[in-house]
Amino acid sequence: MDKIIAVDVGLKRIGIALCLLKPIVTPLDGIIRVNGAQAAEAVDKVALEYGCNIMVLGMPAKDSSMAKSVEHFKTLLKFDGKIVFENEDNSSIEAWDILKEQRVNKRVKKLNNKDTKLDSMSACVILKRYIGEI
Repeated sequence: MDKIIAVDVGLKRIGIALCLLKPIVTPLDGIIRVNGAQAAEAVDKVALEYGCNIMVLGMPAKDSSMAKSVEHFKTLLKFDGKIVFENEDNSSIEAWDILKEQRVNKRVKKLNNKDTKLDSMSACVILKRYIGEI
């Protein structure tokens, strides 16, 4: 059984989600990004901790500058499993809708700038897209 980690790479925060038992996808605490090396090391640590053998990186439209950032981030990883890219377009919008619904239903606190919930929920959306394709 594959253990999959999904990563929503951002310039300030990194969202993380896991799929250890298909089709269940779980958001984890994200990472506040200080720099690329620190963020890649933290992602590698999570992947190792959960024994992941596949990493899914959210990839925006190829013509964007963020796409280059994601490709660079991949080069910083020491992950020795399979790394794939998955379209992340509109994943933050879908994640925001999910979180808004949770806030209504569970009275989840408001998000702040250092909160990684949105980023990790975006990673969940990205991971669900990937799982739907395999």
